[in-house]
Amino acid sequence: MVDTADAPRKGALKVVSVVSTAHLFSHFYQIALPALFPILAGVYGVSVGELGLLIAVMFAASGIAQVVAGFVVDRYGARNFLIIGATLLAGSFFLLAFFPNYWVAMGLMALAGLGNSVFHPADFAIFQASVRQDSLGRAYGWHGFAGNIGYMLAPIVMGGLAVTLGWQWAIALTGGAGLLTVVALIVFRNDLLDDT
Repeated sequence: MVDTADAPRKGALKVVSVVSTAHLFSHFYQIALPALFPILAGVYGVSVGELGLLIAVMFAASGIAQVVAGFVVDRYGARNFLIIGATLLAGSFFLLAFFPNYWVAMGLMALAGLGNSVFHPADFAIFQASVRQDSLGRAYGWHGFAGNIGYMLAPIVMGGLAVTLGWQWAIALTGGAGLLTVVALIVFRNDLLDDT
């Protein structure tokens, strides 16, 4: 008799791929702006230290909200909150390109931090429900690997795009790419099991 707990779950590779890609963008956005600090200091008319506060606000919002996100995911399910969080994160980043104002950027980074807060609780809950138990370690490994690739790519991609196309295009294009990942999360939403 087959143990259904260990049976392959249909769509698990899709789930790991799309969730890990979203996680890649989560990490990408966390350190994308520092590559542009020399440019943004002039655009916003602030010091590099004040630009650092933007990143601090994002991480503070994310850190505080992550605890709440864990309770919300347990209570209401992970799938929809992952989609909402990814949309909020990528959308906030995308909008940074169109509002070259320090205080607007501060608000958008706070919203981005709220979006970022859902990733770990939602991603792990989805993996737990969508991936068979004897493959969870590999799923988590790919998830972590994707996040680190996001960190690696951010300064290279942002710097390269800013030099060739300008800072606004760099932000808009990478924000748009994250929004395309949201579309993938929506398209494959039925594969993102969350036991609710």
